This record gives sequence, C-alpha cells and structure tokens, in this order.
Amino acid sequence: PPISYFDNSECFQLFQNRPGGPTHIMDDQACWSHKKTDHTMVEAFAKQWGNHSSLKLGGGLDRPSCPTFTICHFNGPVTYSSEAFLECNLNAPNPDFMALLCGTVVGNPCM
Repeated sequence: PPISYFDNSECFQLFQNRPGGPTHIMDDQACWSHKKTDHTMVEAFAKQWGNHSSLKLGGGLDRPSCPTFTICHFNGPVTYSSEAFLECNLNAPNPDFMALLCGTVVGNPCM
C-alpha cells in the first residue's frame, strides 16, 4: 500500500531560497544589527514572504511586544518569538559542530 507523508517541499523551498529566504533575511538583518531590530526582521519576512503557505506572520505578540511568526514544518506549525533572534544569529557556531558539518577536524578551510 502507498505510504502517506506530509509534503514539506514548500517549506523546504522557502528556506532554500537565497537571496531572500528567511535564513538569508536573518543573516542580512544581523549584519546591519546596529540599524535593525527583531521587529524589522519580521517586517522583512512579511514583505518578502507574507503570502507564503509555510510562513504565517502575527498571531500575537510575545513578551515585551515582540512579534511572532509561525513556520509550517513537516510535523505541524511551530510559532517563534522574534525576541533576541538577531542577537542569537550573531553568535559564532561551535567549531566542533562546524567540523562535524564539514566532515573533518577543526581547522578546515570551509570554516
């Protein structure tokens, strides 16, 4: 019998989109963090992807008036607070994690 599964291709294409996907928008906003805020990041999501089926904006405010956004993942919708998103995006990844992703030891030129 056929196996049923959730078609996650829309969400995958959303995040794969560069430039202009949510990950690219977060990176871009973080690079200009002295001028950008978590609010401007969500506004950029709305401008670029406000009508996309895998991204829902709004739905409430989290703590201190931080806007939220929802990503429709394979396992259902997940709502995120924008609070401190840009600050967290500025943190450098752990070198051991990067080595694992690159398939070699720390010091690889891909890092």
